Amino acid sequence: MDRREKLIRAARQLLHERGYEATSPRAIQEKAGAGQGSFYHHFPGKKALALAVLEQVREELTQAANSQFDRPERPLQRVLCFLEQEREGLRGCRLGRLAQEASVLEDRDLRRCVAGYFEDLEQMLGAALDEAVAASEIPPLDTAALARTLAATVQGGYVLARAGGDERELTRATGGLATLLRALGRDRGARR
Repeated sequence: MDRREKLIRAARQLLHERGYEATSPRAIQEKAGAGQGSFYHHFPGKKALALAVLEQVREELTQAANSQFDRPERPLQRVLCFLEQEREGLRGCRLGRLAQEASVLEDRDLRRCVAGYFEDLEQMLGAALDEAVAASEIPPLDTAALARTLAATVQGGYVLARAGGDERELTRATGGLATLLRALGRDRGARR
């Protein structure tokens, strides 16, 4: 593995553990076993390295969600699988956690990268929900608003888990919404 990749790996871990503001170039260099010259040879500064990491994480998370929504199950089942998948609630979302930091929110490029993932996720959720409406699994509704609610519930569940120090808080949040979606689907089936 080359120095650039070592710097990216170290930054990924530190950004997830500590956040953007608490991660210094020196900490990244130490974790990567790289000197200052090596750091600045590959990246003009902390922000450039953070952007490389965030783009990589965004791509990974988007691909993972995409593979989940490309599964052969019925559309509503794909959405339920997304809600009920295992997550590390106490660690937080690798991108969502950064949206709580002022320095990330104030920087247009960093904010755009984080927000871009949520836009991608909402589009995937919205498309699956549109399919569920078309298949008469759920009643016609504002699927874009529901997709945003789903994404917000997952992110809120991370916050609740971290705030309460209890992994189960995330599962309670996503499970509660899954229960509502199932009820919506059953109610739809009962009316047919």
